[in-house]
Amino acid sequence: MGVGKLLVSSSHDPAPPPADPSGNPNGNGFTLDDVDRKILLELQNDGRRAFRDIARQLDISEATVRWRVKRLRDARVLQILGYVDPRALGYGSMMVLLIKVTPTAHARAVEELTSWRETTWVSTTVGRTNIYVQMLCKDSESLYHVLSASLGEIDGIIDIEMLQEVKVHKAEYLYTVLD
Repeated sequence: MGVGKLLVSSSHDPAPPPADPSGNPNGNGFTLDDVDRKILLELQNDGRRAFRDIARQLDISEATVRWRVKRLRDARVLQILGYVDPRALGYGSMMVLLIKVTPTAHARAVEELTSWRETTWVSTTVGRTNIYVQMLCKDSESLYHVLSASLGEIDGIIDIEMLQEVKVHKAEYLYTVLD
């Protein structure tokens, strides 16, 4: 995956988009039309592509592309960023934690987990566990420190399942639902 790929929505945003009272499945106040989807597909393939090239490809004006991209970014549907392969930088310990905490400890546990430098994704889940965490550590020593010291500081943990990734077969953020 190269630089400038597209991420549609992100749990790393400081606040979620406002609730949509119309019941829109996107939950962000508007519905994507065909032009929005085509623009998103073009940016997903190359997030650094010039608006004029996208406009030419879609047979619309550059101003239309610029306005729609701004609208999608403002609504937090679209975030354009560079993807860095952590393995290329020497981060070899990738871990998934499935954590079950008491309901009263959930908010505090999420707050603590999101503050860690090593966490790359934290989300609330339903099922056997109620928190999903992706972690990235440089080596087994830093992984051990996080798991033994930092994780032990979180109150209300009932159960933890740890899954260490030993080989990545696909690492791609292309959302085929846009097709």
